[in-house]
Amino acid sequence: MQPRRHSRNGLWILWVWMLVLGCLLVGAARADGVGADCVRQGSVSGNLVYQYFPNATILLPNNTPVGNAIGPWIISNHALAWRCTPRELLASGIRLQLSVQGYPPYVRDGFITVDGGTYGVYQTNNATLGYIARWRFSANGEVSDWYPLTVAPGNYQTPPNWFDISYNGGASFNLGVDVAIRFVKRTSSLVPGAVTIVDPMYMRHYQQTSDGNTSAGTNTYRIAQVRSSTMYVVAGGTCTTPNKDVELVTVPASSFTGIGSTAATQPFSLLLANCPSRMNSIGYSFAPTTAVLDEANGVVALDDTSTARGVGIQLTDSNNRPIKFGTVYILEEYNWVSARDYHVELEASLYQTETHMSGGSVSSAVTFTMDYR
Repeated sequence: MQPRRHSRNGLWILWVWMLVLGCLLVGAARADGVGADCVRQGSVSGNLVYQYFPNATILLPNNTPVGNAIGPWIISNHALAWRCTPRELLASGIRLQLSVQGYPPYVRDGFITVDGGTYGVYQTNNATLGYIARWRFSANGEVSDWYPLTVAPGNYQTPPNWFDISYNGGASFNLGVDVAIRFVKRTSSLVPGAVTIVDPMYMRHYQQTSDGNTSAGTNTYRIAQVRSSTMYVVAGGTCTTPNKDVELVTVPASSFTGIGSTAATQPFSLLLANCPSRMNSIGYSFAPTTAVLDEANGVVALDDTSTARGVGIQLTDSNNRPIKFGTVYILEEYNWVSARDYHVELEASLYQTETHMSGGSVSSAVTFTMDYR
């Protein structure tokens, strides 16, 4: 009797295990959506839940006030977030509207206005760094507006606009979602460095039918994630660029040979001091404070204090190539590993602009602008 009882217990345990496994398989495969069955797709590194933000460097300019947004919008794109198949009930004439809800998992600190919109400011796992977020969704070739995330954690926010979905024979379509974030300086003690893992927003599809039924994609939600050490907050924010005065030597009119000729060429160097590390690139551009007399040759007019006539000032690089005003030149020798100084080598010359010239003083100015990416 004792051996047979042991055998029955073993079979009973095995039967229960098989039953639980069957339930799990059925639950994972069930439809998600009252009007359309939407399932995750577009695997990234084998994971169907997460969609990731790209690597980025966030510039923290000196003296940035607490509560200000820093850096650009950083976007996680996913046009293939879900694959949706309209359900047969739509064939009876019931209409479906589809949207994507957003959910903030972190505490909301308050609100700020950015780009004309009001955004909730949310904490991260870095006590000195917050973020704002917005999202949009797409389906059947239509793309929604961007919607600022404003709700308190624990709530899903539903956009005011929806896409109308028809049965169309039950043909499947892609439902996409993009999430954009900007970081916010929360405290004066914000310390530059790598951003740890942050999940700024959860998203799920949301459906409502014309017969009054609604459903949320609770089983197929997605998470937009900043992976650890893929984003850096950079200290200092800008290179230090002191003013540079260039003094041209006095030359006689006989030094010029006609319109387009130059004289009194003076090499000089612009200092870019203590440029920040961990930028994708650093560039610079020039904008004159006077009129441009010859754009192709980088020639600007003299200012109102000058008494000479028939000449302008030409700006070229160290290889005598004219500077193109408004064009961003990339600092090719930039090394992102550590902060350091750089020099931009240039030349300034007097440039004959008219047939008849008259002697006198010459003066002009050009603004030097940095570009950080």
